[in-house]
Amino acid sequence: MITFLIIATAFVAGFVQSVTGFGCNVVMMAVLPFLITVTEAAVVSDLCAIALVYALTWTYRISVDWRKVALPAVFYFIFGAASIRLSASLGNLKPLEGLLGFFLFIFAIIMGPLSDKIHLKGNVPAAVGCGTISGIMGGLFSMGGPGMAFYNLSVAESKEEYLGNSSFFLALAATENNALRIAAGLVTEKMLPWALGGAIAMLLGKVLGDRVVRIMPVNTLKKSVYGLMGLSGVITLLKSAGIFAAG
Repeated sequence: MITFLIIATAFVAGFVQSVTGFGCNVVMMAVLPFLITVTEAAVVSDLCAIALVYALTWTYRISVDWRKVALPAVFYFIFGAASIRLSASLGNLKPLEGLLGFFLFIFAIIMGPLSDKIHLKGNVPAAVGCGTISGIMGGLFSMGGPGMAFYNLSVAESKEEYLGNSSFFLALAATENNALRIAAGLVTEKMLPWALGGAIAMLLGKVLGDRVVRIMPVNTLKKSVYGLMGLSGVITLLKSAGIFAAG
């Protein structure tokens, strides 16, 4: 039953990721900690996702502009690694996690209706700022996706470029995360069937997501991104309050 539920969740996660450019871990980490331990859930989620984000990068390879991704990615990795080390000494992060969830929710409500009017220039300060903030959010709360989604959505010239740049960035992040977890011995034999089944399910979700994206207007894509961002904020708020938590 656990394997089936992981596979079903992965299918939904693959669809969401393919349509919005992020959100795979949001979906997986909303369900998997109720089925397996939180540590196992994080490992399985990243193992499943690496095939998906590389497949998406390949799908949109012509539209990827690596120059727009490289600089924020460097600062994301630097500050993400520093934040992971810092989190060990900060103790209880629940209040900060709740504040982050509230901020994401309010930000999504504001940006949703104004997404066509507010644009971020793809200059050095914007790239450094978004990469740094996303790295800190990712390192402390495993929530680095929304910040980079905002940056990539703002600087992309088409929905294909947005999805390509987001997927390329997430492929780099997933490679680093999986390499670190394998080196730390966190990947166990019992996770492999979950990861394999989940990876296949995510790729099937991508097939459906690709069909939706082809007919989806850009404005609808933007609203979907901010809608998912708001949902991730709500889930984060509930988790910090202990209302939405696994045992």
